[in-house]
Amino acid sequence: MQVELMVVASGANLITGAALTLTPMWARPGMYFGVRVAPDYRESDTARRSRGDFRAKVWAATALAVALSALASATGTLWLLVAGLVIQIGTGVFAFRTAWRETQPHGLAVPATRTAHLFARSTRIPGGVPVIVIPFLIVAGTAAYLAAKWNEIPARFPIHWDFQGHVNGWSTRSFFGVFGPMLIAFVILTFIGGLIAIQVRAARPATAGSGRARRDRLMLGVPLIVMWMIAILFSVVGLTPLILRNDQFPIPAIVFLMIPIAGVVAALWLVARVSAEPSDPVDDNTPNECWKWGQIYYNPADPSIMVEKRSGLGYTLNFARWESWAMMGGVLAAPLIIIVLISRH
Repeated sequence: MQVELMVVASGANLITGAALTLTPMWARPGMYFGVRVAPDYRESDTARRSRGDFRAKVWAATALAVALSALASATGTLWLLVAGLVIQIGTGVFAFRTAWRETQPHGLAVPATRTAHLFARSTRIPGGVPVIVIPFLIVAGTAAYLAAKWNEIPARFPIHWDFQGHVNGWSTRSFFGVFGPMLIAFVILTFIGGLIAIQVRAARPATAGSGRARRDRLMLGVPLIVMWMIAILFSVVGLTPLILRNDQFPIPAIVFLMIPIAGVVAALWLVARVSAEPSDPVDDNTPNECWKWGQIYYNPADPSIMVEKRSGLGYTLNFARWESWAMMGGVLAAPLIIIVLISRH
């Protein structure tokens, strides 16, 4: 079990390091570390130097995180896994800030010319509505199957094991004991579905057929991948009382944990495709000075609730709008609901 944990944790660290390393490249054309720059700036000596420094810091933190993952696996000290991840992300954030400050003097002003959207917005969900509905149906189908097999569920069954494979957590044949994972999955799926709806409706309009319209559609694939992962993982967990063999989970941990890793890889591949989509001549009229650290947008003069990110791909909130803070409240409320459901479980 220790070896499996080390492989999975180290793999997660390496994937995180790779994602952070590619941050400067996963941005729209004309953007570099959250700053609007000239098209040829990316290949300048200054840009190469800031990019190299950023990557060196990220991989130094990744090496430390991998070492902590190995130590955590050997000693069973799980907080070291969390510490490694915090070090990675924290280093990435501050390294990005340093590169952002170095890039700012080379930033371009907001174009004086504004573009008019002559065509209606055309953002469609990849695969259509069924791609969103099917994860809900998977969860509902699992719940229905559990209800049909209620009498075959043991009165008490294990739900957690330690590193040596010994049972250290139990549940009972009660409503929350059996259907708890399905309820948690439903809350998460509803939350992600809401975020997709917000992105489609609250973001700035994009001209049909434009580079931004294509990026918008591709980026919707990322939360859809997450929805499918959640539906599959929680459905398998929900079936635990029916598939146990001698109080042991029949699916090896390494196989079970490879599902989210495969999802992350698929999402990263999709993001890479998005970054390859061409941009339009002028598709961002947000001022450089309204982007804090190149990542947080605050512009009271902008009525938009959501704007396209400068760092990374997809959308971010305009934190000068009260609606954005209300949405953030919803983001914080969802985990609290999940915690309450888990505690009832």
